[in-house]
Amino acid sequence: MKKLAIVIFICSFFMLRPHELQQTGMFYPTDDYGYFAHASAIVYGQFPSYKKEVYFGSEPRPLTGIGPGLMASPLVFVFSLLDRLAGADIVTQRTAENVVHSWSLFGFILASHLYFCLGCFLLYKSVRFYVPDRYAVLSVILMAVCQGLPVYVFRRPVSSPGFEFFLQSLCVYFLFNRVRDDSSRPGYLFASGLGVVIGLMVLTRYNNLAMAAVWPFVILCARVSDFKKTGFWARLSAVFAVAALVVAVFMILPNLFIPASRLSRVGNTLLQGFGPMFYLRRMGHILAGIDWGLIYTAPFLIVGLIGIMTMRFPLRRRLFICLLPMLLNLYVAIMWRTQGGYYGYRFLFPSMIPLLAYPLALGLQRLEKIFKRHTVKVWLSLALLPVLSMVCFLGNQSSLALSGVEQYFGVPGPGNNTFQMEIWEMFLFAPGQLVVVLLKGGFFYLWHMICVMFEGVGILPNIIFIRYPVFGGVTLIKICSLYALPFLLYGMLRRKRKTD
Repeated sequence: MKKLAIVIFICSFFMLRPHELQQTGMFYPTDDYGYFAHASAIVYGQFPSYKKEVYFGSEPRPLTGIGPGLMASPLVFVFSLLDRLAGADIVTQRTAENVVHSWSLFGFILASHLYFCLGCFLLYKSVRFYVPDRYAVLSVILMAVCQGLPVYVFRRPVSSPGFEFFLQSLCVYFLFNRVRDDSSRPGYLFASGLGVVIGLMVLTRYNNLAMAAVWPFVILCARVSDFKKTGFWARLSAVFAVAALVVAVFMILPNLFIPASRLSRVGNTLLQGFGPMFYLRRMGHILAGIDWGLIYTAPFLIVGLIGIMTMRFPLRRRLFICLLPMLLNLYVAIMWRTQGGYYGYRFLFPSMIPLLAYPLALGLQRLEKIFKRHTVKVWLSLALLPVLSMVCFLGNQSSLALSGVEQYFGVPGPGNNTFQMEIWEMFLFAPGQLVVVLLKGGFFYLWHMICVMFEGVGILPNIIFIRYPVFGGVTLIKICSLYALPFLLYGMLRRKRKTD
């Protein structure tokens, strides 16, 4: 687990850009506003009213799911105490200007990092039940740290993928631990906790409804004969009752009083009719399109799918059942006709990664027995595709950024139709530009800090001075907290394991 914490830190060092935290708070219009509005409305005692959240749009309430805001609200509350002590304007009313540099927003950012790290550690512990440590660590690194998630966690933290990944990883942990210890029977306390988890899963992304419906059956049912037992159905009923209560309190009832009027647009998009060739072309594009094709942005999902289809192993049937609801997410990705407005196919990888980490670990183990240690080099070479894709996203050049374009299936919006080609063109013909992109994260900030410490600010290169015109002490505290988080979590989990 220590190796995993180190890799998460290294990833954050390259991916996290401190100048964005100092300048914009990593807080962007549209969906980010909605996610934070949910959290701030809860923390500052306004929920279900959003009258004091004056920045998120013309709607009476945000269209985004409340799940991430609800999950982040404990940390948002803790850090909001600093805003309250300082008498900040954010306490009375939230605007786009006073949110950016607030401690309340940092609470949400820290929560996103926390849930990502916890999801990685839970996934590691789950896979570790069945394979040696070496393969469990490598599998989680390749699946969770190298494929898209860090873009959202470290550059767009006020979003849903990190929270969605955690909830799915937690359910995987419940399942693996339940099967490993088959003698224990989950009680009603566990059933209630599971109900909260699947309720949050629905509130985080509405298209996870099918997944939330399947998990309780898979986790609680140890064998087919359980379907004949009243105890199983009683615990299952408790799960869905608690989940329904969570969804009712935080989504259904607020929507009755303050309806969101534009949800019908989503339904119209998903219910369009197309011919068979459209679906084939769209599937091919999701797989291999040179904008966000899975073979470039998430190749280990494909490897994991091949593994679950071709190998026999414990839990295969259960994991396959859990993958079936992902067909709904795939359908959403197909009908949306774009990547979803930011990086990669975010409708797919946050939920699929936890389900496919174990098949990938088994594949690593079995192939290494055949080809010896040379297979590690092959996997790391394959990881270069998604890692370069993540690091270069929104790099220095306009060719690496998003712009308003008409994408491949006739949908206008933020995209980059040749993103993968632009990366490899820079990699092969302009490696100096690639080095600058790699240094934009922790290295530039470290250089800036060294110059400040030794009073050498005047010798800062212009490219750094533009990003850090002044020293921000608060920014330093926030960045150090984010960098230290995986090690703090690792220490807490290790200490707990020793006491147990």
